Order: sequence, then structure tokens, then C-alpha cells
Amino acid sequence: MQYIVPDLSLDTQLYIATILSVLDKRIATNKKINHNLEQIAQTIFENWFVDFEPWDGEQPSDWQKDVLGKFVDIKRGGSPRPIQEFMSNTGFRWLKISDVTALQTPFVLEIKEHIKEEGLRKTVFRKSGSLVLSNSATPGIPKILCVDTCIHDGWIYFPCSLFSNEYLYLFFKCIRQNLVTLGNGSIFTNLKTDILKNYVVSVPDEQTLQKFDEIVKPLFKTMENYTRESVCLANLRDVLLSRLMSGELSTEVRH
Repeated sequence: MQYIVPDLSLDTQLYIATILSVLDKRIATNKKINHNLEQIAQTIFENWFVDFEPWDGEQPSDWQKDVLGKFVDIKRGGSPRPIQEFMSNTGFRWLKISDVTALQTPFVLEIKEHIKEEGLRKTVFRKSGSLVLSNSATPGIPKILCVDTCIHDGWIYFPCSLFSNEYLYLFFKCIRQNLVTLGNGSIFTNLKTDILKNYVVSVPDEQTLQKFDEIVKPLFKTMENYTRESVCLANLRDVLLSRLMSGELSTEVRH
């Protein structure tokens, strides 16, 4: 990112850019690490549950095969309408699809908009630690919430599941293209809950699921930690830039 501040000398602008670029480089490094960690987790998932490599390429005979709705409670969020009457500068967070479409991490830490308390009766409140899946506009995006938020009817959530958040996240990433193909809509693709409920899955035995979680959960925890650090660094960068430009912080270059 380039930092150009009008009405400041070139030396001062270079000084500001040096300070802020250090933060940008750390954020970029964190993103790269998270990308690699997620790729590792996805590779392990596909190796185990798509290619069955630990079992010589054959699905174990004792694994169950049934529709996803038998193992996961699948529900849809809700929207108070007209939504404009319930929007607020403060109140309960209101997760929009646009909050996650460019998010290069499994985790949601920042949500821009809020709704009034009166809207709670017509929506769904999800606590931090919940997994959600987009079902409209840009469908099939799984995310793990790190903050409490309300979700509208463009989201699907899973109040009860045989699988961990990490397993489901990787599962949805793996089958996303299939889900998009199955979706339908006149303007946007819509991922209806029935599509997910009737999606045929193979369910590993409990011991295999436990072993898998023991491997991938630390990877996700590390990704979450790096995501939190990046959010803090980005906020610090923005505050520093604002204060430097306003003159609240000295921009004097010392030689």
C-alpha cells in the first residue's frame, strides 16, 4: 500500500510510509501463513475423506452413508422487515454477505452494521464460536464467528452437529462448487436448506473424527490467532495514519 500525504515534505512522507509499511508487511505475512495453514488443513481433509488415502483409497465399510440432515441440524437465519427501519449505529451486530466475500480467513472478527434490539424477534442471534454458511448472493461460503451477531435469511446455521466446526468448514469448502450447481434463483443462486439436508454424505467413525480434529484444530487456532493480530495491526495502522495526517502525532524527521 502506498501512503501519500498532501502538503508534507518528501522526507516526512517517506518517514510515515516506513512506519506504516512495517505494519502492512506483518499483516501480509500473517495472511500468507494463514493461507498455507488452511491449504494444509484442506489437503488433509481431502486426503482422508475424499481420497481415503489412510485406507488404501477405499472408504471403510463401517462408515455410515446418509443425508447430511441426519447428522447436522440445518436452519436458516431471519430478517426483520423492512430492514431499514431496524438498522442502527449501535446495538446488535448484523452480519452481511459483503462482510465475508473478500475475507481471506475462516474467521469473522469485524462486522460493520448493527440492528436495534426490536429486531431480535425477527432474526437469529448466534454467539461467538458458531459456524455459518452463506446461502444467497455468493452462496456456499463457510465462516466461523469470533463475535456475537445476528444473521439474516441469507445465512444458514447449525445449532447441533455431529461434526466439529473445523470439519464442517472444510467439508463445505470441498463441496462448494457442487452446492452452487444445485442452487437456483432468478437473480442470485440460492442455497436452500433442503439442498443441504438432502446432500448425501459419508460419515466417518467417531475415532476417525476425533483423530482428525486433533490434527486440524491446532491449525485453526493458529489461524485465528494470526487473524486477530492482523485485525489489531490494521486498526493500529489506520489510527496512526489518521493521527499523523491530522498532526496529532509528530511527523518531524530526526537525522
